[in-house]
Amino acid sequence: AKSFDKLSKKTEQNVFPEWVPAHAQNYLAHVCIGVSIRELARVQGCHPSTIHRQVRKFEARRDDPLIDA
Repeated sequence: AKSFDKLSKKTEQNVFPEWVPAHAQNYLAHVCIGVSIRELARVQGCHPSTIHRQVRKFEARRDDPLIDA
């Protein structure tokens, strides 16, 4: 993933630690911080559908009782 510096300015701090995977950062930025999928895509230089797929994938994992125990 590209830098989340632009998102950091929104929250006035580092958004996520470096060890958090990029797909997880996208999910958390969208769900917890409220950053739009289009804004995430713009920051990372990819298509919004790419971010949307990543977010949906994590949401599906959250619905799995074996993962979200």
